[in-house]
Amino acid sequence: MERPSTVANDGHGSGWPHAELVAVCRHAERADEVGALLHGKPWCLHRESAQWPFDPPLSDAGLAGAKKLGESLQEAAQGAGTQLHVIVSSPYFRCIQTAVQVCNSLSSCKTLLIDKSLGEIFGPCVMGEVQPDLPVRPLEQTQFFCAQHGVQCLDTRRLLGTRPQWPESLKSARD
Repeated sequence: MERPSTVANDGHGSGWPHAELVAVCRHAERADEVGALLHGKPWCLHRESAQWPFDPPLSDAGLAGAKKLGESLQEAAQGAGTQLHVIVSSPYFRCIQTAVQVCNSLSSCKTLLIDKSLGEIFGPCVMGEVQPDLPVRPLEQTQFFCAQHGVQCLDTRRLLGTRPQWPESLKSARD
């Protein structure tokens, strides 16, 4: 069976065959998962775990999984005869790490857009009774990490979305 294709309307009637690919992916394994290791040790034994209790990085296995995800997305794009152009991520570090690994696996995409409205439920059901001052790492730290790995954060002065208001409930997160 032949795969259907769509025809792009570029306003000039060229009728070039065109495929679009949109992928929604979850971050790879977090370092605070039960049994997960970061540099061979549990996350709770790392100094950063106290500073960023709601923003753990990827585990060792998570980094490998994120790379594999990127390779799979590259294969899917090639198979569809298209390219991924922009990766959108939540500001949580594990999501940024996953997005950077994906960007670096794609031949066409080195651009990352951070959307502050994506992420954990910003409320007591996930973060405890006291609102955290900084649930995620500062933007400058995220930008530096991305730049170190050859990925550009798109329009980082005006991030998409806004962090939800505290206390966010499960119901309001789903709305």
